[in-house]
Amino acid sequence: MLDSNWRCSRSLLTSSEAGSTQRRLRNETAMLTIRLATSDDHDAIEALWAESQLPTVSTAEWATLLAGPAMVLLAEDECGLAGAGVASFDGWRAHIYHVAVDPLSRHRGIASAIMADAETRLRRLGARTIHIEVRETNCRALALTARAGYDVAASTVLLIKDIEDSEQRADEIPVRRGISR
Repeated sequence: MLDSNWRCSRSLLTSSEAGSTQRRLRNETAMLTIRLATSDDHDAIEALWAESQLPTVSTAEWATLLAGPAMVLLAEDECGLAGAGVASFDGWRAHIYHVAVDPLSRHRGIASAIMADAETRLRRLGARTIHIEVRETNCRALALTARAGYDVAASTVLLIKDIEDSEQRADEIPVRRGISR
């Protein structure tokens, strides 16, 4: 049930309406807060990323994200999780990725707010440029990044190698110490 201002009223939701419904009933003028995620936020953000068709992370990967240098940003309003994203800076390169917004909370500027917050945090850490990877078929993300002032780096090619199932681990690769004649 909603109050007259279209705000989520958790106490009035029945058990069948709880869960996905309670976080989707949003007010366009609701107060948005962005904070660093904690270990307790894993399940909610994981569900949001899955719903947004983004790769999800295991509990161990989540712990690694939280340990740094990445920052998992969580945007929430009075109904709970509204969006999330990741910002990282290794001292040289800064990245923003996995920005997702609850589908029924879109068009309220949440993704833009997450991006702006991430940029501010990265700038404070010393970042001079920020890299963002966007699938060329993701029109919403391309529009978001264009509005935020990002340009396509035509001179850069993204190369990917999936090493998750690699049979040969790095410590097993023979290292050639010198050149023999």
